[in-house]
Amino acid sequence: SFPTRRSSDLLTATPTAGYTFAGWSGDLAGVTNPTTITMSANRSVTALYTAAFHSSDVEAENLIFTTGGTVPWFGQSAVTHDGIDAARSGAIANSQESWLQTTVTGPGALSFWWKVSSQSSADYLEFYLDGVLQTGRISGEVAWTQVSSTLASGSHTLRWRYQKDAATVAGSDAAWLDQISWVSADPFLSWSGGFFTGPQLADPAISGPTADPDHDGIPNLMEFLLGGNPTVAATASLLPTLTATPAAGG
Repeated sequence: SFPTRRSSDLLTATPTAGYTFAGWSGDLAGVTNPTTITMSANRSVTALYTAAFHSSDVEAENLIFTTGGTVPWFGQSAVTHDGIDAARSGAIANSQESWLQTTVTGPGALSFWWKVSSQSSADYLEFYLDGVLQTGRISGEVAWTQVSSTLASGSHTLRWRYQKDAATVAGSDAAWLDQISWVSADPFLSWSGGFFTGPQLADPAISGPTADPDHDGIPNLMEFLLGGNPTVAATASLLPTLTATPAAGG
């Protein structure tokens, strides 16, 4: 509660590490932060927080994500496809959006599961490839559905966006994503994805073909060719050996 000696107060919600601001409840609604509340009487306001999004929420630790819009996506376990966890769009109001984005290098195969509960033919969960809206956006009550695509060579920006029109709330008014899978068609990059995290894959000094992150004298490309593990120092047995035997009478 706040005293009534001033006409208004500025409120700022500051989440602790690992959480993100989700909105206001009580005598204040919406997701604007900071925001102003009119103090015509005593007021009671609660700031709501959700767990921040992590790549593990969609089983894509080999990718680096950013999330934004009016309210970012967040991780939760109430609605999932895999029975463990999933990402949910931020709690947005009319004419607002919440998006999740990552970048991959093709060629390769992309797949993901998505679900929406919203106003039909109005509030959509959409997928954009390199800034272009792809066909098949969903709205209304749509159960978990898998989407698959093959991407060509080059860098590609992937964005999932939940957006609301100017009016009406229906269903849970939310979208979900789970089990995002990116498998590079480059055998070395595909192999690297099994050992390194998204940030490590973005750093050639760690995951590049000439890097030696385990300091065993064997660069990543050689580890790949020999079936090694680039994060664990190899023993001499991993390296091929040459044995010379003198010829008879030599």
